[in-house]
Amino acid sequence: MTTREAESRHVAAAEGLAYNTLRQLIHWDPSMMIGDAQIDAEHEKIFQLAEHACSLSRDHENAAELVRAFNQFGETLFSHFTNEERKLFDAQYANASRHLAQHQAMRSEFEYIRQRLVENGIGWAYEEQALVVLNFMIGVTVGHVLQSDSDFANSAGGASLLGSDGKKDEGRV
Repeated sequence: MTTREAESRHVAAAEGLAYNTLRQLIHWDPSMMIGDAQIDAEHEKIFQLAEHACSLSRDHENAAELVRAFNQFGETLFSHFTNEERKLFDAQYANASRHLAQHQAMRSEFEYIRQRLVENGIGWAYEEQALVVLNFMIGVTVGHVLQSDSDFANSAGGASLLGSDGKKDEGRV
């Protein structure tokens, strides 16, 4: 084996490791449910879209599809934010303003990335493009859904999402 072949094999192995680790990180699991049927379904869809983008990110020939997947992710995310914000207010969640600020920051970041994709087109260095898109999706899935949304479900303001015994009740809306 030549040095070049060895380097190529090493890079491919490292990319495979990162890719597989990332897919595990953003894979939806029912244990992530917060107990609200609509919100849980939206969270699951968000994770599915992020996982799909992850699979597209492996090959630069998928650049146009990755942009479409990112736009679909944004549409789904913004719709989810609208639904979730209504529930935060209805529950009189004490940390609603902080939670909404997180949503606004993600909206702004999404628009910044989307604009960058439009301005730079598909020719944008694919590795950078994929990393920026996936980094944002990881922040939404792992950072926000699994942290902030779970905090709401476990708070007094999210008590309506939980049964009287404090356990998640998937039937509650």
